[in-house]
Amino acid sequence: MIHRILLICLLLTSCTTLGTAFNQYHQVWDYVVRPTKQSVDILITVRVRGFGSQDEKQANFPWGNVTAGAMVPTSPPQLWVDVGEDENGMIMIPPHIIGHELIHALQMRDKRIMDPDEFRGMW
Repeated sequence: MIHRILLICLLLTSCTTLGTAFNQYHQVWDYVVRPTKQSVDILITVRVRGFGSQDEKQANFPWGNVTAGAMVPTSPPQLWVDVGEDENGMIMIPPHIIGHELIHALQMRDKRIMDPDEFRGMW
């Protein structure tokens, strides 16, 4: 519970940019996880499917309804994510979504990697 309170306080008090939010998330991450001597070295190919339109994403997703992100265990794994753009038209991919889905793909290769859906219990 203290982790959730800390995270909420950080987000409410000083997150003025996405970069700041990312850095503060990492501070909470460092507080929650333990150091390890384990390492990971995985070469992986993924297909990223990003959509700015929910209608287009749903129309193209053949496995039912898709949320903000999904990993489809095909070969290669598919990462389905929402995208947006900045004022210059540069595509922006949310790091928290693509990172979450990439962890699912990595877990297909190495079962030592924790399912990111189980992270919720840590906060």
